[in-house]
Amino acid sequence: MHVEINSDIERQIAAMMQKAFKRFEGDLNHRRSRLQGRPVAEVRRAVDSALRKYGLDLPDATVAGLAQCLAEGRQIRVSTR
Repeated sequence: MHVEINSDIERQIAAMMQKAFKRFEGDLNHRRSRLQGRPVAEVRRAVDSALRKYGLDLPDATVAGLAQCLAEGRQIRVSTR
């Protein structure tokens, strides 16, 4: 079975994914002060939960890095490019 995706649909999907990542990023940055100083494993669970909430998937190393940044109180930024 061969499926072709219309370029307009492809752009719409990309825009939806970008919006989902921005909501994910904003959600975690909003909770940053509560996550700061917490054990990285606890922060990792919060990041994993947010990924499920927004239906996103990131590589394990990226999730670990985001959790470390949040545990240290740093703002996160996810590049979707």
